[in-house]
Amino acid sequence: TVYTTEAGNNRIQTWTWDGDSYESTATFGGTEANNPTREGFCDDAGWLGKFAAPYDVALDGDGNAYVINTTCKQVLRFAPGFGALQANLDVKLGDGSHPRPHGFAVGRDGTVYVGENQFAWRPAGGTIPATGAPPVRPAPPASDPAPVADPVPPPVIVIPGPTPTTEQPPAVATDQTPPRVMLGPARVVKSRRASTVRFVTRCSERCRIDTRVFDRRRIVSRRVTWRAGARTSSVAVSVRRGARPRRVIVLMLIRDEAGNTTARVRTARV
Repeated sequence: TVYTTEAGNNRIQTWTWDGDSYESTATFGGTEANNPTREGFCDDAGWLGKFAAPYDVALDGDGNAYVINTTCKQVLRFAPGFGALQANLDVKLGDGSHPRPHGFAVGRDGTVYVGENQFAWRPAGGTIPATGAPPVRPAPPASDPAPVADPVPPPVIVIPGPTPTTEQPPAVATDQTPPRVMLGPARVVKSRRASTVRFVTRCSERCRIDTRVFDRRRIVSRRVTWRAGARTSSVAVSVRRGARPRRVIVLMLIRDEAGNTTARVRTARV
């Protein structure tokens, strides 16, 4: 799924690949019904379905959606699929006259970073310390004026997390290491109507291999397979032959059971 932000229209759209092209599947924020003039809207107490110049969007490891409301200097967090509003994070500094933030990042664990305004938030149970030394910067050349001392680091605000219950399992450390992959060269076997592109693969653990063949930026073949860890096996995809030989791009997305992904790209002549 692809997420696009429209700062001027104050909305976000999602697009899903249907095998041939991307189709718009949902719109969040300003619409003709709730915001016909496309003006920005700020609501520090909640959210009434409108954005104000949403310059960026991100997801965490649980699928929660985050939107930076640039005009309002805030980050909104929604349940997966733009469900209920979970948090309204104020990123103003001082009297609020600092520049409006146009970009941000969200870690897999839900930590929110707004570098332009020097803020970070962490979900309950995060690992970022509440205080610490200023960032270390390289020393300037001798001809430069004396460096200005860094300001006191801003506080780290804790986003309230869900209240644990006796039914919840204990926290388990999350595996964030992508699988190690061995991928041999492409071997092409041609028949009358199709060419079969075959690779010898090996994953360090059980993994899902999503193999896609692109011809002039269009997917012409795809195959998804699961492979046991530490076993050498082959992956093959078939491509219909044309009037003359051509070179295609083969993209392999390898994901382990923890959700960590790595990619490999090869070319083949079919």
